[in-house]
Amino acid sequence: MDTFSPHTPGCDLLRKTWVRLIIVNTACAKPCFTLKHFGLRSSPNCDSLHPCQTLDHLMKCPLEAPVEFGDLKCVNARALEWLEQIEV
Repeated sequence: MDTFSPHTPGCDLLRKTWVRLIIVNTACAKPCFTLKHFGLRSSPNCDSLHPCQTLDHLMKCPLEAPVEFGDLKCVNARALEWLEQIEV
């Protein structure tokens, strides 16, 4: 997807969900690993006790509904559920 159009998947979502979708698709999410790097969290560990919560881990974390990049690209029900529950 090179440009935004009224037919871009997800453009009709609530703003909060749309912003999360953009943050994840552009790899700008700030999971615990990044928050620790900037001193905003004491540990890079995920709440699931995984030693380093990165965006890749967040997408597979057992505490979150696992999601694939393909789900995020087409903005299906699985992706919407995941976007509603993550903190980025």
